[in-house]
Amino acid sequence: MIRQSITVGWTFLLLVGFASCSGGESNEIDENAKSKDAQTTSTTSEDDEFLGIDNVVLDLKKVQFFMPEEVKMLQKYTSDSVIFFMDLGIVNYFELNSDTAFLSNLIELESLMKQFVEDVQNCPTPPYQTKGLYYSEEIEEEFGFLQFAIPFFINTCVAECTQYSVAWNLNEIKERVQKTVGTLDDDFVELLLMAHGEIMGVEGVFLSWFYQTWDYGGASLLGDKSMYSFLKKVKQFEAKTTLGKDWLNKYRLDILAVALHGCYEKKAVQIVEEIKLITTEQLLDDDAITTLKKLAEIIKSGDLSCPFCHFKTIQLNCEEGECNYGG
Repeated sequence: MIRQSITVGWTFLLLVGFASCSGGESNEIDENAKSKDAQTTSTTSEDDEFLGIDNVVLDLKKVQFFMPEEVKMLQKYTSDSVIFFMDLGIVNYFELNSDTAFLSNLIELESLMKQFVEDVQNCPTPPYQTKGLYYSEEIEEEFGFLQFAIPFFINTCVAECTQYSVAWNLNEIKERVQKTVGTLDDDFVELLLMAHGEIMGVEGVFLSWFYQTWDYGGASLLGDKSMYSFLKKVKQFEAKTTLGKDWLNKYRLDILAVALHGCYEKKAVQIVEEIKLITTEQLLDDDAITTLKKLAEIIKSGDLSCPFCHFKTIQLNCEEGECNYGG
């Protein structure tokens, strides 16, 4: 580990030369690649030093967390850029002391791990497919060291377990943020727990306001007030900081999509009540509020035809009745 932590804002999609499974890459970095979420004017702990990305030289010889043999293995599947900045982010995870610095680093790590998963999935012959289509124990052999060394890291799979993915143990992160100075990171992790529960997948997951009945579908929980409760907490959090804004906006988009799903676990009166709470307190943007009000009117009218819903014919009270759940 390092004596003095360094937090760097990086934008992974702008890193030049992502590696494929078979080729090398350029180590150049776009000097203008600044993550909006990583920038903050908040006061940080005197132990935390922020350096701009243009002050960091990508050099795998300076990797501190991964062992040389682990770096070599990772290079088969992802770029030097991803390896270098993931190493830096993990070191920062253990060392940072202030809430804003820790949260900035956590935001970047989430984006980085999404890129790592995408790189692995795009390999012509991913490690988990060498013995067949489905997830195998080989992935534990290839990436087992990540789960062993990083407290919150979980190797997992998606798409009926045909593709490798990554999940986070949020309880581990919750314990970690309790050791920093300040509470912004604690508050943000509480939002993550509200959205995901204890385990957060970095891609392709249904959130707490959706009732999953099979790998690709289920029903909306609009009406149980989980969407309203989450959005209200987000509003309170965003009154204190702009950190995590892009991440939280993705949850807003997901909530709107799930609200317009068309297949609902709850009764009509419950759905209309939660829509009223969300719209009255203006917890979404104007367009979303207008759309939700239209949905409430359709449901109250008893005409269950919804042209802007995912399922054009609304199904209600699925927890007590029969719904096809899109299957």
